[in-house]
Amino acid sequence: MSIIINSEKVIKKQHNFWNHILFHPTDAVEDDWGKKILNQIAEDKAADYVRIYTMFEDIVKRDENGKLVYDFSESDTRIDILVEKGFNLILTYGFVPECLNGGSDNPGDYMGPRYKDKKFCTNPPKDYSEWEEVCYEYTKHITERYGKELVKNWYLMCYNEPDLGFFMKGLSIKYKNMAGDMSSEDYYDSQLPVEASREKMVEYTKLYVSFVKGCLRVDEDYIVGGPAAARPYTVDFFLENLLRDYPGTRIDFVSGHTYGTEPYWVNSGKRPIKAGNNLERVMDYVAAVKKHFPDGNKEIMIDEWGLGGAGFYDLEKCPKYICRETEVFASYFADLIVDYIEHDIKISRTNICLSGQHTMTKDFTGYRNFFTMSFIKKPIYNMYVLGAKIKNRVLEHGGTGDENLRMLATRDDDGNHNIMFTYRTPYFDGNLADRVETVTVKGVTGKRKVVEWRIDKFHTNPYALCLRKGYDGTNLTPEQIEELREEGLMKPVREYEVEANGELKLDVTLSDNCVVMLEF
Repeated sequence: MSIIINSEKVIKKQHNFWNHILFHPTDAVEDDWGKKILNQIAEDKAADYVRIYTMFEDIVKRDENGKLVYDFSESDTRIDILVEKGFNLILTYGFVPECLNGGSDNPGDYMGPRYKDKKFCTNPPKDYSEWEEVCYEYTKHITERYGKELVKNWYLMCYNEPDLGFFMKGLSIKYKNMAGDMSSEDYYDSQLPVEASREKMVEYTKLYVSFVKGCLRVDEDYIVGGPAAARPYTVDFFLENLLRDYPGTRIDFVSGHTYGTEPYWVNSGKRPIKAGNNLERVMDYVAAVKKHFPDGNKEIMIDEWGLGGAGFYDLEKCPKYICRETEVFASYFADLIVDYIEHDIKISRTNICLSGQHTMTKDFTGYRNFFTMSFIKKPIYNMYVLGAKIKNRVLEHGGTGDENLRMLATRDDDGNHNIMFTYRTPYFDGNLADRVETVTVKGVTGKRKVVEWRIDKFHTNPYALCLRKGYDGTNLTPEQIEELREEGLMKPVREYEVEANGELKLDVTLSDNCVVMLEF
């Protein structure tokens, strides 16, 4: 049965919410390897907004008289690089500088070691008026350096995952140590109980209110929000606190994180990899926000997302994370985009978290990043390149007749179309047979150039090529690296012309876990 698309029937306008990233670690922006990654992303226009941390621990100190003093030079270097490349920014204000530490000053109150052997304070501030002042001085500085017209397009966000056990540890809350192994059940048994999370969000709300005061003292036009939560129910706690105890405090957007699963749940089979896992979590965030803003007009941002959590976990701790290297992750992302659009989920941004990049010692390690150690492009990166091609008018179609075949048809006002397919089972089981489908696009006339893009086992898939050639992925030769880099380049598999007389017929070959995009 032919798949029917009506080019003349636009069912909705859709902004691109999916081509955004979290670049981690932030202090790699100024390093050669970090700049190389960001250069490529900017060149391919694979991301618009980039989320980074302000890293107040690099900026704020006290002088000999106890006065707060500021050195913005490292932050300036990072933001200069990102602005020069044309990125918009999501700035996560954090963490609380050590000189504001309101905790016990025990070694356990600091998170580390991090990149470049740094650490950061995990406690709330001793004096919230000083935290407000830090937020004010930083916002004032970026306004003076980059100008209001640019900064008013950025998102200013308070803190990161305040509901997790390893943040704000100095609070008087009874909970188990969460420093265990995320690939074991013990770690998940030590998660914060709900009431402890509620208590933490009371303290976070104070942090947020002071943040808003500091930012908006500089300019009322700036966009402020939070809480960058790890769980939807803590967004509920935060909004309840904010609206009850601090009425009138601005919150322009609500943010949270969605990871479809975690290492233990993948390894044990209790929560396998599935794009629908992310959708469920996002819908929980939407419900939590709508509870407090029933008109549905509050902006919601997913400021971190991923196929699975634990960005610093590789194949040794979660062998099934090999899908981060393969066509499966590209198919997963395409599936997720279709899910969000079909369910009409109202989110403004989703930022994939890129991490583990600085810990790689070999290629194809299963980390959640766009490039291998040898700067070979992975299928998930090329799916971002394809995703940027999706147009802003979603077209009516008659369905695919198969729950395993997902499709999105779009066009712009100049008559440029693209049709994206992904062919997979919901759990990416890898057992679908190849098939050919005919696509009929009604309302199209004249000569059309068709371009076909493809990510599958045999196209734009360096890891699969590495396996077919029998290369040692842990010890590639320079010649093999160049061959795999070439394989990772996103290039058309077919280009041809067709004549349409009121309708356009196209054939598409589908294989397991593929993503195929037809442009005309």
